[in-house]
Amino acid sequence: NTLALANEIAEQAARSIQIDTANLADPEKRAQAASPEELAEFAEQQQKQMREVQEKQSARARKFVTQEIRLRAAGKKIPRPAIPLLSIGFGEVLLKIFKDEGVESERWKSTLKLLERMLASFGESSAELDDTRRAALQTEVAQAVGECFQNAGIASDVLRRLGEGLHKGYAECKPAPAAPKAPAAAKTTPTAETPAA
Repeated sequence: NTLALANEIAEQAARSIQIDTANLADPEKRAQAASPEELAEFAEQQQKQMREVQEKQSARARKFVTQEIRLRAAGKKIPRPAIPLLSIGFGEVLLKIFKDEGVESERWKSTLKLLERMLASFGESSAELDDTRRAALQTEVAQAVGECFQNAGIASDVLRRLGEGLHKGYAECKPAPAAPKAPAAAKTTPTAETPAA
């Protein structure tokens, strides 16, 4: 097994550092072709290259997820305490789904719909509801968001802070009480004393 592993590493090293493979036809020569130092250096180079590729892929994935969130949040009124839910919450969940399942997965689509529901629950459509219906909507959204984040493996302390931010955000965007309406002007009907105009 050790000889087979050394042979495999030597083959990779030969391709990587341009060793003349014509001299490596014999398995014993192939195992001797690369010194332990060369093999260690090769393995280190391979690991470094793999880390660089993974970092680039991760950066591209994070950029894509950020763009998807910004696209949906553009022009929306988002209370300051709820902003971390976008990056720390939905950002991390969507990044994990992107890497594990891709953008065509049902989880990706349903998580984006939940993000849109949460954003809508801060806005005008929520403000138009009476207090009871608005509270019910916000409770429903908060529970769904909490379950989504918990299922994605977000740590409980982070989950608690995000939940607090969401509830503070809802408190901030609660509509002000409507101003009392001015009494309607009394209509006068023409009488004998008040001639019609």
